[in-house]
Amino acid sequence: MNSLMPRIVALAVAVSALAACSSPNSTVRGKVIEGSVSLIGAVQGNDPRLTGPGIEGALITGRLDQVRRGGGLAFTGMSGKDGVINIKASDLRVFSEDITVIATRDRYAPARQVLVIPSQGRQMLIVLQPTGAAPPP
Repeated sequence: MNSLMPRIVALAVAVSALAACSSPNSTVRGKVIEGSVSLIGAVQGNDPRLTGPGIEGALITGRLDQVRRGGGLAFTGMSGKDGVINIKASDLRVFSEDITVIATRDRYAPARQVLVIPSQGRQMLIVLQPTGAAPPP
């Protein structure tokens, strides 16, 4: 009976990992909007800024701390139509540990913030400040 215990524990761990990977909770959700200052924060899911106009095509990346957490890219993606963010995280620690989030877009000042990615009814709000005319071709 004792020889089965390690196998049962290993199976339970594997099933838990698979469930976490396929969970909708592994998606970083939010919105990129225009504002007077570039910043990144967490807001409640019913925040009216999440339903207003947004910025399409912003590049959003999240990186775990190199020294304390083994580092590496946790997620990367683009804001979609109306600035909506739905990016699959490759590392679920983004929902429980501080990570560095950077958002960039042509003609906007970049935003950078260290935070825990919001979950449980909250979303990430990224505000980008316009910088003026597009760069020359």
